[in-house]
Amino acid sequence: LHVDIYHRTLFQQSVFDMIKNEMDRARHRGGGGRSEVPAQARENITRDIVGFAAMTVFNKRVYRITEIDWNSSIYDEFEKDGQMISYRDYFHQQYNERLEQRFKGMLVHVPKKVKKGGPQRIV
Repeated sequence: LHVDIYHRTLFQQSVFDMIKNEMDRARHRGGGGRSEVPAQARENITRDIVGFAAMTVFNKRVYRITEIDWNSSIYDEFEKDGQMISYRDYFHQQYNERLEQRFKGMLVHVPKKVKKGGPQRIV
């Protein structure tokens, strides 16, 4: 009998809350507007989040955060079934959840193994 036990430590704080808290600290220090992420905050957020695994609330899957794309937002579009759709609208259609985002930046996951026909990069 062979038993393989795998443990994960989960934070009680969401990734969104971690980013929001760092942005609040940066604004308190006098940097950036409501939607702008100051350079120091970007560095701190990237250092604290990249490499961590995050579990999504909507489908309970775990993704390792590979990078943060600071130039993208939930209002950007991608092609799905031959039509362009925003990440925000896709999320609402797929999971019946409304996304609100006050700043630019999207978490990126690059799978270690790419399934045949699967995405090279998940935003």
